[in-house]
Amino acid sequence: MRALLNLAYLACCGWITFTGYWWPGRAVGFVSGPTGGEPFYCNQLMSSGGEDDLMVALFVVFALPFAVRAIAMWFSRPGRVELAIWGIAAALACFGLFLASLDCAAIFYTAFRLPAPELAAALIALPLSGFFLWVLRRSGTARRHR
Repeated sequence: MRALLNLAYLACCGWITFTGYWWPGRAVGFVSGPTGGEPFYCNQLMSSGGEDDLMVALFVVFALPFAVRAIAMWFSRPGRVELAIWGIAAALACFGLFLASLDCAAIFYTAFRLPAPELAAALIALPLSGFFLWVLRRSGTARRHR
């Protein structure tokens, strides 16, 4: 069970990291939300809408929680340091999405209505990775107290 949880956690963190590398250069970009006809892409703005795609690059910070679990902590339960590293990575990723939404981007509209399946999967994997890490931590404490 622990191995499956570790693999699921690594898959989530790996997908988030991959999306951070892939999105800024290859995706069609964010849209500004529901407009009557065709979606309006933020990268068509002359002022600053093009930088919205760079905010997803903050997803790359999930390479650190991925590396910590894959290399150093595979056989142990997650400790406070690993939880803190995941929390900082999640906060930075959410902050990047928040900055993009302040400018032009409609994050969830782009991910689920446009659709942009790679971004949608990363948005789903973000809380899911936290859930898997929490379950790994709880399963480690349950065994220890028996």
